[in-house]
Amino acid sequence: MSTIAVHGLKAFSKLVHGNADRNLQLIRAIDETLGALYEDIERFSLLNLGADRYIEHLRRGELLEEKNGTDLPNLFDEARDALGRLYKLLEEKHLCAVSDHDLTDDDGIVEAYARLLAEVSDLHNKVNTMAWLVREIEADRDTVMPGSFADVEELFEAMGV
Repeated sequence: MSTIAVHGLKAFSKLVHGNADRNLQLIRAIDETLGALYEDIERFSLLNLGADRYIEHLRRGELLEEKNGTDLPNLFDEARDALGRLYKLLEEKHLCAVSDHDLTDDDGIVEAYARLLAEVSDLHNKVNTMAWLVREIEADRDTVMPGSFADVEELFEAMGV
């Protein structure tokens, strides 16, 4: 066998070995990413079920007998905002997965990101609903100032402000 043929075979062997290693690394990364995504999907699915339960309780006027000074609407607003930031981050990762030419539809990464985005979006909306319901219940429980007021000054005086 000529020296050129030996070098050609050697180069071919290295090329095959390098591509095999790269593919194994890609498959490993896909498996790890899918595992993490499906854990997150399950976690947010459970949080959505919990939110559904709390929303039903709130709609029936339950759960707010004593708040111990806790500003629930503010807590819900903060949680909603955190979910909004998470959604934006996941959306960027989803777009990266969509445009990654090394991934195929069969890999499931794009679909898993889409499912996780749907769960996070649903929870965002439900937390917002919970904040709105709590505010509505609190407004219904507020005492109404007796009488009518001709201007703001009269109202402030009646309120003791």
